[in-house]
This record gives sequence, structure tokens and C-alpha cells, in this order.
Amino acid sequence: MRLILVVFLGLWVLIIVYQWTRSEPQKRVPLTFAKGGETKQPNREETFALQLDLLEKRQQVEWKKPKDIFKTVRFFKATTTTTTLAPPPTTTLYIPTPEEIAAEHARQNLSQFRVLGFLNKGNREEVFLSREGELFIAHQGDLIQNQYLLKELSQGRVVLMDPGTNVEVTIVVE
Repeated sequence: MRLILVVFLGLWVLIIVYQWTRSEPQKRVPLTFAKGGETKQPNREETFALQLDLLEKRQQVEWKKPKDIFKTVRFFKATTTTTTLAPPPTTTLYIPTPEEIAAEHARQNLSQFRVLGFLNKGNREEVFLSREGELFIAHQGDLIQNQYLLKELSQGRVVLMDPGTNVEVTIVVE
């Protein structure tokens, strides 16, 4: 521990010596004021003249009683008034049905598919899809993950369908 302290102190001293030897000397500039020169003095009569007319027009200042900031605060009981308020507008809370929840879930799952490319093998077209790091090669009418149907396949678009909810998602490839 002492060795580390001594090494850092020595390094610190070397840095200070290096900075001191490499620094530029201070620049010297001759004084602009020449000895024996005269400065221009303002006219003292103009600057220190008393304006006696202001003393004659003395205004009467009325002093108000100072506010006591340490005085205890008195609380007054507020008078209550009864007002009838209009009832708040009724809002209907929309609760989705289980079918709508399942359809939204299927829509979210289907929208996670990405089209990587197409391949024409003879008369059959194949599409390369990916979802969450998995790669799928499918033909039209194939089931992907035993859950989603590749309903339509053309060169510019892919239509996936969830057979359980009949939700379709079209992926357009540009």
C-alpha cells in the first residue's frame, strides 16, 4: 500500500515539474500611462451642486403600522353553502369478449412474422419467414408452428391466418 502511495506521489511530482518547465513565461506589456501625464478631471461644481429646491418640496410621507410577522394566525370558520352539482356524465366501460381478446392475441402473434425472402422451385413458391429468432420455410397451404396457416403467397405479399379465430394478417414485401 505504501509502495503504491509513493509511486503516485512521485508521479504527481514529475507531472508538476514537467508542467512548470514546459509552461510559457508570463507576457510582459508596457504600461500605457506615462509618468507626469495629466488626467481630465470633471468640473466639481457641476457634479456636487446641491439642489435646494428638492428640500423645499418635501413630501409628507405617512407611515403605516408595520406588519407583525410573529403574530399568531387566527383561522376563521368558513361558511358552508349547499350547491347541487350535476351528476357526472355516465361512461360505459367497454369490456372485450373472449373472442375479441383471442383475435387480438392472434393478430399480435401473426404480426411478429417477418418475410426474409421468396424462392421459386419449379411451379411451387416458397417463402422464408422468421419469428422470434426461428426460421420457417413454407409453401401455400402449410401450417407454421402447427398453429398458423399460410393462406396466400405471391411475389409481393404473404397472407397468414389463424384458423381458430379466422384472423388474417397481410405482410407486404417491397
